[in-house]
Amino acid sequence: GLGQNYPTPFNPETTIPFMIGDSTCSDGGKPHVVSLRIYNILAQQVAVPVLQGGSSASGASAAVGRPVANLTLTCGAYTAYWDGKIMNTNTEVPSGLYVYELVIDGDRLVRKMFVAK
Repeated sequence: GLGQNYPTPFNPETTIPFMIGDSTCSDGGKPHVVSLRIYNILAQQVAVPVLQGGSSASGASAAVGRPVANLTLTCGAYTAYWDGKIMNTNTEVPSGLYVYELVIDGDRLVRKMFVAK
């Protein structure tokens, strides 16, 4: 599942919660390929958040601080962090509506977020 970012609206940074697998983690620790991307309203990718932490003992600690781009993670609850800057720059995104997309093994979940300056 993909949770609502917080705080919302935000300025200048936000945290995005997400869950891999079901609440009981009945998949036996199967690895999942996970990506999280942020887009502006023109569908242009503006950022890839970094993994902040997770409840899964295997995989999460080694991946903390890495961009959530094709990471291999197991079932559990995780959080990602975005500093509100455009990818590979020190420029903060302008105020407005953004969309974040979580892809787990090819399945997509999407939510909206607001940046308020």
